[in-house]
Amino acid sequence: MAEENKNIYLITLNSIFLLALVIFAVNCETLIFVNQAPEIPQDCYVIENNQLVINLNDVKALSVVGGSALVSDERIGDKILIANTGNESYRVVSSHCTHRDKALRYNHDAERFECSSMGRAKYDLDGNAKSGMADGDLQVYNFTIIQNKMTVSLF
Repeated sequence: MAEENKNIYLITLNSIFLLALVIFAVNCETLIFVNQAPEIPQDCYVIENNQLVINLNDVKALSVVGGSALVSDERIGDKILIANTGNESYRVVSSHCTHRDKALRYNHDAERFECSSMGRAKYDLDGNAKSGMADGDLQVYNFTIIQNKMTVSLF
């Protein structure tokens, strides 16, 4: 009887361990910053006078509706996510979720930004927190586009 109880205990313990391993593997993206969008190469933009100027002709990911791209540059102090939302319209937001500072992705079909973490905070295209565990709205950056050059105001 004692041997049978020991076997049941070990089977239960192994099952719990395997379940924890599966949960960890499925949600491992929550432990690190996971870029969901390609990074824009530094030779496609310049930073000057508190502005980020991007040549949109050089960023293929932004040339298609639903595409998105990330600017990650230590001079900015933030990672910026740019999304092509259609009809020559774009959105520019901080790419960090306000809940746990995890990466955001642009979901074109749902017309929103989503956190890559387990809480799956969701934000509308204006950066407003709509659901999930968001602690506030996203930082939204003002920008202009003139002759296919996007100028983003950083501060």
